Amino acid sequence: MSKPLDTDPLGSSASLRLMIVVGEASADRYAARVLEALRARSLDVEAFGVGGEELRRQGLDGHADARELELVGFSAVLTALPRLFRLYRRLTALLRERRPDVLLCVDLPDFNSRLARRARALGIPVLFYVAPQVWAWRSGRVRSWRGLASQLVVTLPFEVSLWQRAGVPVAFHGHPLLEEASTADPGRDATLARLGLDPARRTLVLAPGSRPSEWRHHAEVLFAAAARICSELPELQLALPLAPSLQEEPVRRVARRVGIQLTCTRAPHRLLLQHADLGLLCSGTLTLEAALAGLPMVVFYRTGWVDARIARRLIQVDRIALPNLLLGGAEPVFPELLQRNLSAPRLADEALRLLHDDAERARLRNAGLQLRAELGSGSPSHGVADAILALAKPAREPSGTAKARQDEPRGSASR
Repeated sequence: MSKPLDTDPLGSSASLRLMIVVGEASADRYAARVLEALRARSLDVEAFGVGGEELRRQGLDGHADARELELVGFSAVLTALPRLFRLYRRLTALLRERRPDVLLCVDLPDFNSRLARRARALGIPVLFYVAPQVWAWRSGRVRSWRGLASQLVVTLPFEVSLWQRAGVPVAFHGHPLLEEASTADPGRDATLARLGLDPARRTLVLAPGSRPSEWRHHAEVLFAAAARICSELPELQLALPLAPSLQEEPVRRVARRVGIQLTCTRAPHRLLLQHADLGLLCSGTLTLEAALAGLPMVVFYRTGWVDARIARRLIQVDRIALPNLLLGGAEPVFPELLQRNLSAPRLADEALRLLHDDAERARLRNAGLQLRAELGSGSPSHGVADAILALAKPAREPSGTAKARQDEPRGSASR
């Protein structure tokens, strides 16, 4: 998924000051590929801000770790407010002191929208990559985004018309997970052997979630379900794809307590998902990655009762897994066990039902693979890189010219 690269996209001064703010593992990966695409243009990129392992590997000057912003649930945010406010003040100071050509915000709509407002007040263009899911909950937010983003790049095709109606400059270049799906596949046996798994055995993937709060809510019930499944199917092997924020020792400690053996793997996870037989996955980006890889799965989620009560008042959809939302239909395609419906026996029963039903697993595998065609093609990272350069160029011009360009209406959606 490559495209011809401009050798001098910003004219004679082929350099770019880019501030980046991300808050979770998937956003870190997406932003790192954008930074890589920018550097592939022979640009001298000065990148700084908030990121994780992938962005630091691409040379980000980190002023905070992305894990500081990895929060789920209203109560977690309330508890972290003093820390979030201190981080916000540090980042607004960075905007003033280092004056980036563009602020790139990936996800984190509540935190990043406030930072974007400050950047726009300082005359700094803002590109948002990954839109808030206003079609799923808190739809009233869409009105406040007019004038907030200089450019919004969405990752789902149906989001384009929604943001266009709100008057937000929007583009769609395909989903970033499709770039990961383009990597070479050495085959099932080679993949499993490289991950420390036995190609002769069936594989069950366990994913408790990438955030600490998700681990607390899910680890015990997920591992207890795995113990019950393995007692009926002892030939099964367990694999757990570790998120960057999750350390292996706590995982093994809980596994030992419930009496299961598992293999922990590190990113990238696509080939594990592609060659496993079934997944028990916490709702999140990994479920879409799994569907695109053709993995049958059971999706689960549990949060605290306060967060659950608030969410019930705000959420406008009847399912939470992104593959189920995209596939539509009267009932979720992939089974979901949420809140009080989530228990170790129920999770184990769903898994065993699917492990004993080859036809149903094949149906789920095919349903996931259908999503590939709906999520576009091309190179999202290069599309975002192009948009950043388009925003940066007028920002570098004399103030009158830049102001005139910024006042011009921006383009609409592209695919």
